[in-house]
Amino acid sequence: MTLRRLGLPGPALSRRLLWVVLPFLAGVLLRLWNLPDQILGGDEVHAVRVALNHSLPKILVTYSKADNCIPLTALDKLWMIAGLPVTEMVLRLPVLLCGFAALLALPAAFSGKVSRGTEMVYRWLLAISPALVLYSRIVRSYMPMVLFSFGAVVAFEAWWRTRSRWAGAAYVLLG
Repeated sequence: MTLRRLGLPGPALSRRLLWVVLPFLAGVLLRLWNLPDQILGGDEVHAVRVALNHSLPKILVTYSKADNCIPLTALDKLWMIAGLPVTEMVLRLPVLLCGFAALLALPAAFSGKVSRGTEMVYRWLLAISPALVLYSRIVRSYMPMVLFSFGAVVAFEAWWRTRSRWAGAAYVLLG
């Protein structure tokens, strides 16, 4: 009886999944390593201060001298309004999730356009990149900007080739 008849992936698909899962798990491990012991400080607290001291409408339309990221500050304010406990890990969650998403989304953009070997090397480089690990661990807008700007470039390239309205809308939204 073959693996496919049992509903299991074949050896080629299993190897492919392994080469996707291993760098992803390594990247997740590096991004989570000792994260609960990391103290929120410096520029990371600007968004919290602004969220505590201003209303949501003011946050959405005011650029502050404190150099806070407006979308992250608005999200913090929404959590406060909802009565959720705003812990350091909750504040890190959006950035951390963007870091995890980047581990999957950035290499997926090259799938089928470059060799599998090149894609796998790229997956590992993303997983262990010191800058991307740092960007995923700090409460600043760097990792969301990496993810969304990369998505905007991919959407623009798709729009340029096809003139698709969906690709154009994705470019505008992500940009």
